[in-house]
Amino acid sequence: MFSTTKSSDKTIKLDFSEGYSSVIIPSKNNKFTLCISSQIGCPIGCKFCRSGNQKFIRNLTTKEIIEQVRISNDLLKKENKDHSITSVVFMGMGEPMLNINNVLNSINIINKEFHIPFRRITLSTIGIDLDKLLSAKFNIAISLHSPNEEIRQEITNSLTSINNILDFCKEFSKNRKNQNGVMIEYALIKDINDSDEDLNPLLNLDWPSNTNFNLIEFNDYKEFQASDKSKLNYFKKKIINAGFKCFIRESRGKDIDAACGMLNVNL
Repeated sequence: MFSTTKSSDKTIKLDFSEGYSSVIIPSKNNKFTLCISSQIGCPIGCKFCRSGNQKFIRNLTTKEIIEQVRISNDLLKKENKDHSITSVVFMGMGEPMLNINNVLNSINIINKEFHIPFRRITLSTIGIDLDKLLSAKFNIAISLHSPNEEIRQEITNSLTSINNILDFCKEFSKNRKNQNGVMIEYALIKDINDSDEDLNPLLNLDWPSNTNFNLIEFNDYKEFQASDKSKLNYFKKKIINAGFKCFIRESRGKDIDAACGMLNVNL
């Protein structure tokens, strides 16, 4: 069982009765990205993330992960028979690497049954067991959020060092050859990680040249507040000038609690 809610920006949230959610994000040219969950709740506990402050209940099964894609596809086709999910991102509730067997099984099924190419599938992680992803055909995103080890550990509870992340990025980049490397995710949080004292060390890290940066428009939570959009644009300009690809992920579905970091356990 599930219910749907539609945002003013046409984002659709699916809330499943077991307590997890998916989000369909429309874009131009009839493209639809599905943000799916891999767990109910999240054991990581990033302090600035609502999902991370929910009680962890359990991993989702392969079937439950796949059903998020199947049901979302069916919903789109009811509106327009030519519409379907074109990209899948494991960026919903949960840490995919803590449910890696079911997630990997799901990715292969998504690729084969729904004909979504690996280049349109992205797994996002805080950086757990990265060696398991070295030969991945799909895209990898790593939630960094600060180039400062102490700040990163404080706000994300991650025990993976930035040096380990850099080492993985370099090895993954070699395996990908001319393709895009790892995508580094960075939510700009006011007075936490949005100054030149954060940006300069970020750019001084030894990133492979095919690293991409995804700057996230943060959604206020507890004492954490979003940086001004001017900061997002400033970071983007500096990162591009340093020779990297950089994108800003705008907040979508905020009015229905479907935006990044806003998913709740709904039981």
